[in-house]
Amino acid sequence: GSEQFIRMYLETFLLGLIRRHSVSEQKLQLPITKSSADIFKRVSDYMEDNISARLTIEGICRDNMIGRIQLQSVFQKEIGMGVIEYFSKKKIENAKHLIRIGSLNFTQISEQLGYTSIHYFSRQFKKLTGMTPSEYASSVKAMMDRQ
Repeated sequence: GSEQFIRMYLETFLLGLIRRHSVSEQKLQLPITKSSADIFKRVSDYMEDNISARLTIEGICRDNMIGRIQLQSVFQKEIGMGVIEYFSKKKIENAKHLIRIGSLNFTQISEQLGYTSIHYFSRQFKKLTGMTPSEYASSVKAMMDRQ
């Protein structure tokens, strides 16, 4: 019986040491708190790098090790809009650039930017720019012809 008691005591002691050691290591590895501008820049760069993906808030939070509430408050504070709204605007800005270049058709542009369909792409484009992709392309062409 005394051997079991000593063994149990040693196991408890070792587990306590391991737990204390791992807690102190975790404290040392905690990231330094960054300003909301730093967080915004990091997440914005991440979105630019993943412009063709279908990002979700959960995925953005997971990949950038940030909480959902903190992420949303950073975007509200820095630019006054939501995360997904900002990502949609970035996609449409890229679409406008690709339309100006003129090397891809609208279907290819929508696929390159990760839209599920050309129709959804066109609706998003019109919602954010006030014109369809075709109207935008025509206006760009008309401006080029004037010059």
